[in-house]
Amino acid sequence: MSDLLTVEGLRVDYLTAGAPFTAVRDISFQIQPNEILGLAGESGCGKSTVAYALMRLHKPPALVRRGQILFEGRDVLSFTDTQLRAWRWSEVSMVFQSAMNSLNPVMTIFRQFHDMLRAHGPITRADAMDRTAEMLEMVGIPADRMQAHPHQLSGGMRQRVALALALTLLPKLIIMDEPTTALDVVVQREILQEVLRLREKLGFSVLFITHDIALMAQISDRIGIMRAGEIVEIGTASQIVTAPVHDYTRSLWDAMPILANAAEKGPAHAV
Repeated sequence: MSDLLTVEGLRVDYLTAGAPFTAVRDISFQIQPNEILGLAGESGCGKSTVAYALMRLHKPPALVRRGQILFEGRDVLSFTDTQLRAWRWSEVSMVFQSAMNSLNPVMTIFRQFHDMLRAHGPITRADAMDRTAEMLEMVGIPADRMQAHPHQLSGGMRQRVALALALTLLPKLIIMDEPTTALDVVVQREILQEVLRLREKLGFSVLFITHDIALMAQISDRIGIMRAGEIVEIGTASQIVTAPVHDYTRSLWDAMPILANAAEKGPAHAV
């Protein structure tokens, strides 16, 4: 099976007044069609920098110093601005870390869907309303909430809106950057179950980024572990859970809270 996304030797620097700071250091990984790849690591290890590099969202002083990002064999780093605008959201989309920050607070939910749809082709207001209603209902939000502003929705509903926006143009890959960090554990589980249900229905791939390795292990096919800008281990979710190889992976598991009467079960007790 051909890779959907191939990343080879990616390096991202931040150009400072002194020596450049290397945030991502020569990392490589692949994502297969219909696969969920988890990317875990502590805060500041470079996970979000990877996500922004894949979408080419970095602005100075960030710089992709070298490497390749291939999407279905096409070199993303060589895309023109016009090609990037067409590619984003239609083929690759992103659910950002905080829905309240990524949604425009002064625009209704419908307006945000409408603007995104118009950016990718002509569409009537009526058709945009129908598509918005369809997507909101797909993630469990009543269609009449499209006239609400983000602050009128709960945190879980805002995150579902962000997911619906990311899925509207039926992309092949969704990058989810800490999508459940600000949510309580019940809503976290609901959002993740929604992602799994929609992936089964629509067949997209996911790059799921979080510092919570136990949460990631519940939904990922494979998991990569990042430390200080490098991927130190990558393997199946089962291998990372039951037989981690790198000391840092073991340390991440050791940092997870141990449930009562589960201390003897090894790393899997945290799942």
